[in-house]
Amino acid sequence: MTDQHTQAMTTEPDILIMGGGVTANLLAAYFRKYVPDLSVVIVRPRDSTRPIVGESTIEITTRVMQDLGLSRMLVEKHFPKYGLTYYYKRNLKDPTDPVYYTSEPANIPPFPAFQLNRFVFDRDLEQINIEGGVRVTNGRVREVSVGEGAARHRTKVQLDEGDEIELSSRWLVDATGRSRVLGRALHLHTPDEHGQRDVFWMRVSNFDEGLLRDIPSVKKENRSFDSYYATHHFMGKGNWIWAIPMRTDEHENLISIGIIYRPDIYPHTIRNAEDFDKYVAEEHPAVADLVRSGTVEDTNRYRKYMYTSRQRYSANGWFCIGDAADSVDPLYSTGLALSSVQATQITELITRQRNGTCGPDFASDLDRAFEVFHHTAQNDITRLYEVMDQPLTCALWQHLGFITHHYVVAPFVLSGYLCDPVGAKLWSRLVGAELAGRGLNPMKRLVQQAAARDGLDLRSELPRLQSGFALNFRFFEWAREEDMARSLARMHRYLVGFRLRMMRHAGWSNLSMDQLGELARDAAAGSLLPLLFEGRKVRSSQLVARWLGVRGPVEHTTRRV
Repeated sequence: MTDQHTQAMTTEPDILIMGGGVTANLLAAYFRKYVPDLSVVIVRPRDSTRPIVGESTIEITTRVMQDLGLSRMLVEKHFPKYGLTYYYKRNLKDPTDPVYYTSEPANIPPFPAFQLNRFVFDRDLEQINIEGGVRVTNGRVREVSVGEGAARHRTKVQLDEGDEIELSSRWLVDATGRSRVLGRALHLHTPDEHGQRDVFWMRVSNFDEGLLRDIPSVKKENRSFDSYYATHHFMGKGNWIWAIPMRTDEHENLISIGIIYRPDIYPHTIRNAEDFDKYVAEEHPAVADLVRSGTVEDTNRYRKYMYTSRQRYSANGWFCIGDAADSVDPLYSTGLALSSVQATQITELITRQRNGTCGPDFASDLDRAFEVFHHTAQNDITRLYEVMDQPLTCALWQHLGFITHHYVVAPFVLSGYLCDPVGAKLWSRLVGAELAGRGLNPMKRLVQQAAARDGLDLRSELPRLQSGFALNFRFFEWAREEDMARSLARMHRYLVGFRLRMMRHAGWSNLSMDQLGELARDAAAGSLLPLLFEGRKVRSSQLVARWLGVRGPVEHTTRRV
């Protein structure tokens, strides 16, 4: 037993983190930078056999990692990620047709992202934390007793060596992933009743890279980056498949490949690599050939793994983060991004609880803000499974998702609104309604009607899906909070034109009052937002404060993602 572990067992830490995966260590690193005077202890088994997934990052995750000083490690030990690439087939039932209609970014995205070798990244990040003063105790949590008010939380731990100890902490974080130690103790979780998912995945080494590089594709010519270094998605009937190349020193090459499906739509059950080979070959022979060309290193499987939490943050100082709170469908690589946002929120809560500026509703406001962020994105993906085998409809729905993410979600998140007293309220009321589909659900119905008629062609639509405009390159050149209103106005003006185009293709006879109403709303927002908030920080506006019912002076957060 090392001195470090002895010290961890005999000290009452300020913050106790249960769990030792990537989420726990990202959070510990965030604490180490922003509340360095607080002691942090991680409790986790020394030899965990937990499945590891989540190799692909997006701009939100990378911004947090850069802020923590991990840029050099990312560049030197992990592949770059040049966006999300989607492969659609005209006829999934024809395995003899090898051609895909392929959507990928037109240019290198404005923020870097990476394909993580999680075994390497998790190991290196934990070592950085230990060297920075985070203590790691090898053991398993056996019992948790949460304190009320300012009372400390008590956690009983069975050490790997056999002894049992009790740790007392002011703040307690559950980062145990699907084990959900705190969530189970407090009965916080409910399974998703609609759109459950099964997932099977594996790592494959020494495969033929040419099978992925040279997939027959109809797409815009790419002169900006090597398309191999992307997160690849193959769309099927009620399912999608990922393929993520990773850097490795142990093999000639290494790739993560997995399939996620809705069992109420997908007609097969995939339990092992043999099932994967058999059933995937029916829709995507190219993926089956890719796996056959290499060596399967390991496999993992979850059944019906989707669930949500009714609470993540407490004014009493306990928190649930990552999969310990809510499960995630990784279609848009948002798992670590969600955890990164939670790290900023939890740190803000702890900071305000320490200095006495945490209002009575602040924890619940941040909880609600995160719930809106998580649930709306996941609900959108759940519905997307219903049209994944309809290339044009699926691609255009995803295009709407890219638009709302890069014009709404990312600017709000990167500007720190989800951990601000006014910003969180504004997000939940205004943006929550936007992302919940008040305007997009009628739009999606219109897209389905347009795609069912002649006139819209996948070949001509694909270049638009991840264009520089769709990914909001103009805003991210500077990423200034003062430009958010202008960015939102551009999105609404674009949606006016997009809706009119879909109306024309669907046929004017299909017009409805809700479509006309949303058209008018987008036109009004596109005109009024710049007039009201041009060059201003929206959350600092007295007009916004009155609309939200916020009274008195507000201490805005300076925390940004």
